[in-house]
Amino acid sequence: MDNPPIDPVPSSVAPGPLETPAWESVPDPLKSPAVSFRPGAGLRAFAVGVFYLVFWQIALAIPSGDIYVVGTTTIFSLFIVLAFTVLVARSLLTRRAIVLNLLAAGTLALPLILVPILIRMFPWLAAWHRLSPVLMLYFHSVHLLPGIDELILIWFAAAMGAGIARLVREFKMLLPMALALAIVDLYVVFGGGLVTQANAGHSPVASAAMRALTVELPTTSSKLGAASMKLSVGLADFLFTSLFFACFARFGIPSRRTFLTLFVTLVVYMFIVFFLNLDLPALVPIAVVVIGMNLTRFRFSRSEVFAMLYAGLLVLGILGLMKRFAQ
Repeated sequence: MDNPPIDPVPSSVAPGPLETPAWESVPDPLKSPAVSFRPGAGLRAFAVGVFYLVFWQIALAIPSGDIYVVGTTTIFSLFIVLAFTVLVARSLLTRRAIVLNLLAAGTLALPLILVPILIRMFPWLAAWHRLSPVLMLYFHSVHLLPGIDELILIWFAAAMGAGIARLVREFKMLLPMALALAIVDLYVVFGGGLVTQANAGHSPVASAAMRALTVELPTTSSKLGAASMKLSVGLADFLFTSLFFACFARFGIPSRRTFLTLFVTLVVYMFIVFFLNLDLPALVPIAVVVIGMNLTRFRFSRSEVFAMLYAGLLVLGILGLMKRFAQ
């Protein structure tokens, strides 16, 4: 008698769907699990950007210099710009989206950045700038409402950060990147970099670049002359925040707790800057939060650890030489 055919799949084991990788089941850190229909991150970024402009007008209409009112509006505005930056980073995960956003945002942002610097470098350009109908129309348009120019700069920085994130091949590379950025930011603020030169008042070009590369947070406008909390955030802070969160999205790393921890940390940092009247590097707390909240995800071989150590010493040496020659 012939042997029965062998069933390649045992009848006791029911075929099921392929197992879903664990990282794909991680909930979106900025989406509510209670909502079944969720719009795309791009639409949410657009909505938050519109709300940012509306909040600018609301804040300016509040005639109060009270520190509690000013502090509350400033904290809320910080949350809005961080959320906008993260949502832009999460929405630009394809090469086409990044290129289109860089072209659009760069076209709008570069005149805001370059024109003030070029006029400081070449004063004779001021007359051409005033007579240029195209530039006059452009600057009139971006200043129709307070906050439009700031939003454009944040968008441009976030798009650049998302573009750089595509060059990161492994998640663990964020650790040396964060450390290097923190060291460079310390030099920029304390070691003779742009912030130091601008605060010294000896370089009009550095002062113009400092103003062009920072974004002012919206707050109240007091009619009684009381001092308001006028705080600014550098474009590099938005750029690298976008880079980190774009990497979180690419590698499927949960980032809700990192986002909330970063927000709380920056709020505390912001009040330290205000009450002590200090210029402090914002990339330092950003790097600390990114590394600290994801420390268990970084795994390096012995050779990689030594390579990072040598690279760190090289960066410190270069910055030391730059500081010495700048004196």
